[in-house]
Amino acid sequence: MIAYANMKTLSMVIMLVMIMASGVVSEPSPSQLASAPAENVGFEVGQLYVRSHKPDETPRVFIGAGAKSYSFGINTNGDFSIAVNANGTKTNEDIVTLSKDTLSASNILARTVHADQIVIRGVPQWTLLREDIFANPAASMLELQALPNADKQTGWVSGSTLACAGLSMLAVEGSDGNKKKTIEKVYANLPPHTQLRVVATGHFVDDWQGETAYLTIDNHMVWTESHDQRAGLHALSICGSDRYPETKFSTPIDITIPHTADKVQLSFGTTLESSAEARFGISSVAIYARNVPKV
Repeated sequence: MIAYANMKTLSMVIMLVMIMASGVVSEPSPSQLASAPAENVGFEVGQLYVRSHKPDETPRVFIGAGAKSYSFGINTNGDFSIAVNANGTKTNEDIVTLSKDTLSASNILARTVHADQIVIRGVPQWTLLREDIFANPAASMLELQALPNADKQTGWVSGSTLACAGLSMLAVEGSDGNKKKTIEKVYANLPPHTQLRVVATGHFVDDWQGETAYLTIDNHMVWTESHDQRAGLHALSICGSDRYPETKFSTPIDITIPHTADKVQLSFGTTLESSAEARFGISSVAIYARNVPKV
């Protein structure tokens, strides 16, 4: 035996059952909506099926009336959608659609979005995986300080730190004969991808006389740049010795390569000799990846 605390609720349940049995659901009139009781009206069901019995209509549930009404259900493409009835008619204008693999909306506001990859108009976008910014607030202007074998904070091996012009950077020392000095790091546990992008900022400091700075990725040379500061006229001394102005400071490095491994090794070096009064510094490194399907 089922007891109902409100006879109006019982009447609505009976009417709903009769309507569902007849297979016809009509839109309530504004007068019916206005006469509905403000409270103690409703029903509970375990499952509710909404079907359209007209071949030219899709099943939808309408909420509200007039220009501020909304509806949800299946659109003409067979996707679930939320629509607004902007003109107060049954002409639905989808604002959100959801298919098997796609959520579409003109605007999405969210505190946090977790996604393996974002695709815009069919183009996979780059995903930032790692970023190292060598900030060292405690370093003073022109301070050079030897690093231990590996920087525990960043994971970079060898090199020294150089702070100047409001920036802190890892500096590559000059080589001793055939022994090349580099700064390097292995980025591990990368997600599946087909392309890798390395973006960094390099700085040619002090007395460069045609030597070359370079970057290798997994022991493959991918970037080189030579510099001679003596060719600069009326240049500013930003870092290091006041005798040598910097004519190539904050140089962008942006390299994209095919790559599928779950780790990558970066190595920056120069052709500078150990006696050279020059440094090459790196103030930031970022690793991006994306998964581009084969054509």
